[in-house]
Amino acid sequence: MKSFMKILWVLALMLTFLFLFGLIYTHETKIKTKTRDTPFLVHKVIKGDSLFRLSRKYVVNIGDIRKINGFPSNRRLLKPGQILLIPKPNLKAYKGVASWYGPGFHGKRMANGEIFNQNEILIAHRNWPLGTKVLLTNLDNGETAIAQVKDRGPYTKDKKGQYTRDIDCSFGLAKRLGFLKEGLTDVKIIPLSLEN
Repeated sequence: MKSFMKILWVLALMLTFLFLFGLIYTHETKIKTKTRDTPFLVHKVIKGDSLFRLSRKYVVNIGDIRKINGFPSNRRLLKPGQILLIPKPNLKAYKGVASWYGPGFHGKRMANGEIFNQNEILIAHRNWPLGTKVLLTNLDNGETAIAQVKDRGPYTKDKKGQYTRDIDCSFGLAKRLGFLKEGLTDVKIIPLSLEN
């Protein structure tokens, strides 16, 4: 009876190994085939990452991350070192209104987890992925600068509930673009790249 149990245990162990090897192999194959011709970012999971945090960071639906990576709907745990595919956002250049922020937020934590330095060159955007680099052109005076989305905002609305501004520039960026005194300016916002 003991030898029969040992054989069953060895068979169960072998089947488990083959099952896990199959999962790893198919997961790696999916990554190779999907990244070739499709618009995905590759994200290496670090400690503290969750599907929710990644969906906020990259501004994508959690369901899309699950679907692309073949996760069941109840999967929540990610393992450090794991490679995930994230759909790239479809960002297009546009004209909008920029405001600036600084003194009241200096030293506070931003949406990306860093501490806000009002003299740094950065912007806040409501929905573009954190880490996106953009080229900004002040349409009133022609000044340009490259900045990175590191925070969320602006959230100022008019009486109808419509947002009145598209981006918030740091004090340092507003100074470089030359609209500190005015407080608001028309800008052209061109996405350059997404720092992954």
